[in-house]
Amino acid sequence: MTNDECRMTNNQVPMTNRRRVMAVVLVLGLVALAAAQVRPIREVRQNDSQGKPLLEGQSVTVTGVVSEATHFGGWGPAFVQDATGGVALYGSQCQDLLIGDSITVTGTVKLYYGLTEIDPIASLTNHGAAGAPAPLERDLGWIDDVDTAAGYVENEGWLAMFPRTWIDHAPGERFAGDQNYTIRDGAGRTAALRIDKDAGQLVGMTIPDDSVDLVAVVSQYKPSAPHFGGYQVMPRMASDLGAGVEYMPIAEAIKDEDANGIPDRLGQSVTVTGTVIMPSGIFNSEYLDVYVQDNSGGVNVFDWTLVPLELGDSVEVTGEVDWYRGKTELSGASVNVLAQGRPVPEPVVLTCDEINQEAHEGELVRLVGVRTLAEELAGNENYQLEDASGNCVMRVHAGTDVPGLRPILAPDTFSVVGIKSQYTDSTLPLAGYQFTPRFRTDFSRSAGDIGLSTIERVQEPGPDGVTPKRLDSLVRVRGRVTGPASAFTVGSNKSLYIEDETQGVNVYGCSYPSGTEALLDSLGIEWEVLGTVTEYNGLTEIAGGTMFVTDTNAVPVVPRVLAHNLPLTEGMESDLITVTGDVVEPPVASGGGYNITIKNGSAGITVRVNENSGVNVTWITRGKRIVVTGVVGQYDYQEPYNTGYQILPRMNADVADASGSYPPSPRLVIDSIVPATFSPAELQLANIWVNAPQGYRLDLGILDLEGRTVKTLLTEAQGGAHALLWDGTDKLMRPLPPGIYLVNLKGVPPGGGVELVTRPVVIAIKKR
Repeated sequence: MTNDECRMTNNQVPMTNRRRVMAVVLVLGLVALAAAQVRPIREVRQNDSQGKPLLEGQSVTVTGVVSEATHFGGWGPAFVQDATGGVALYGSQCQDLLIGDSITVTGTVKLYYGLTEIDPIASLTNHGAAGAPAPLERDLGWIDDVDTAAGYVENEGWLAMFPRTWIDHAPGERFAGDQNYTIRDGAGRTAALRIDKDAGQLVGMTIPDDSVDLVAVVSQYKPSAPHFGGYQVMPRMASDLGAGVEYMPIAEAIKDEDANGIPDRLGQSVTVTGTVIMPSGIFNSEYLDVYVQDNSGGVNVFDWTLVPLELGDSVEVTGEVDWYRGKTELSGASVNVLAQGRPVPEPVVLTCDEINQEAHEGELVRLVGVRTLAEELAGNENYQLEDASGNCVMRVHAGTDVPGLRPILAPDTFSVVGIKSQYTDSTLPLAGYQFTPRFRTDFSRSAGDIGLSTIERVQEPGPDGVTPKRLDSLVRVRGRVTGPASAFTVGSNKSLYIEDETQGVNVYGCSYPSGTEALLDSLGIEWEVLGTVTEYNGLTEIAGGTMFVTDTNAVPVVPRVLAHNLPLTEGMESDLITVTGDVVEPPVASGGGYNITIKNGSAGITVRVNENSGVNVTWITRGKRIVVTGVVGQYDYQEPYNTGYQILPRMNADVADASGSYPPSPRLVIDSIVPATFSPAELQLANIWVNAPQGYRLDLGILDLEGRTVKTLLTEAQGGAHALLWDGTDKLMRPLPPGIYLVNLKGVPPGGGVELVTRPVVIAIKKR
């Protein structure tokens, strides 16, 4: 018997003051065994003339062998016996016992409706297996015997065998749980046989028509004094009635031949064997809620008492075929572990469409080539999976280690293993099918498996020199915000720029955790981005993925200075740079923003001012020298996508007037050449500073000693100061031989004419 309802005869009203508490608590011993007085169990069984234990309310210690453990419920009553007698135990410690265990128990003697128990149990020490005790062979008359001379000692608590016993029943009748039956022997003696509802092998068993050698524990239910009588014999398992256990294939136990979604054996008790494919504590930490599979099928196993089962345990399960929100299960299950560490069955491969059908419910299955848009998995939530056959629901349980996993995002695919289950409110229970992973390791790969890449590698061009080599690949990078979303977003999809120590990249249309949107505009905040490499009008992007903050400590990226005469190139794309240039084309309205053309020496550069940047352009006129900080973008809608590079200022402070920093000189001059002798082979550069009055148009070339122009550094530049670099190469970027060269500056005044200034510069021989 298990709880109060189960611990009384079938015609008595259930008591409610003694419900099983669903917990697994091991109580530490309050009395040291060495100091405890171990009593013979017969002493504990002595009663007064009213059938009440003489030691009621007192703490006692007994030692014996377990004759019954958990067939009457996880908390008992269990029974232990020594050579003098047997006694019931009740408490959470009983659920860890096995028949045949040698134990020492300390606890309080209690009378429970005539049955003497040790309850509560203060301490229980398990000395290990001693072998199942042999039952006493007795006749039915012995059950009612009371030894008055020894102190009203009853025979309750003993495990006994009653040979050649018949059970009164109707033809074909099956045992029902929490029911009493009359038994009789050849001499006409009778007694009460009690079938506990938790004796899973017995409930639903066909009652034998012939006599049996009945093995049972003697119990008692006699609420009123004197507490003599009301004795019941309680078999524990099918073998106590001489029957072998009838194992049924799982597929047979849960079959649904009329295909209505409800098992045909609903309400029947069955016994199956199989391997645990989902262990205890994963889907439910309070109750037994596992899945077991044999070579015919799988099924959920449920009971209100938690039983610790591990993945790969080979088990015998007896339970009632039940149905819960579409899911077939064996409920009220009793479980016997037959072996441990057995191979787990290989999952059957299904499609999403097949997940949405009744077949294979309760089995371990695998989905291959599925996609999801889920960014990060949370507990007790449903997510859509998709493959070529359609969609299905993936259910993530909070008790697993799956919450927090960031899956591979569509369009990439992965495979995943899990249990095929079901949950529906429909009265037609052929819906609500779910796929449920058990562990993170059930996923073939996740976002965490994508190695962290440098942005430079993401930007690396393929054979054409512009298209990213990793186009359409899933990548993961980290970088700090250089271009805030507020300046570059048009529409609902956020667009921003990040940069690591190698390069920058645009991030477009990636989701982010709620509450972090403001950090998309915080320069220097570090984000991790997982997404697909795409290209939009020549601009490389990481798009359609997910992103999250990895460092809230803002460390702004320092912009690189674009050297004089250098244009914007593919290798600078999405980098944060600063450039100084002369305005040769004032702001021109275009597409909601403005385009400005400046010259960085001889190189022309487009400054693209987006309307969201807030940059004031009204003061920018032709001839002004400005300093611009921004990210390098690209807008080129025609192949081969190798033009259209722009610098994109982010805010008003990114564009400043530098006209007064280097005022024009009153005459045409080459201020200095440092060093005047340099060695390009040792990576040296010649720094050339020139100046001219405002309004002059300037050209600067490098001449050889025969007067031929080998390099041009300025063409039609505005008057004023210019800082130039020469690396010792010619027009085709080929190294020039060592020797003397002439820096030739030509100025054309506003009124016409030509002025020339020439100074020497030397390319030196590399030192040995």
